[in-house]
Amino acid sequence: MIIQWDYVEENFDGRNRLCFEIARRAARPDYGYTAAEVEDFLKSYPQTVGYKQIKDAVKSAFKGREL
Repeated sequence: MIIQWDYVEENFDGRNRLCFEIARRAARPDYGYTAAEVEDFLKSYPQTVGYKQIKDAVKSAFKGREL
């Protein structure tokens, strides 16, 4: 569902932005995802698999939250 919202809203202009937007939504306290869970997901998500900056995008999105 988080990913679908980003596609509908078209908040991304590349894989880095897509990773960040997915992680930013997942970082909301009401979802309860950890940075590690989101990073693992993005490593296997077809649109972002193999992207080398996943960890940095997730870290940026989760900034201010416990990683």
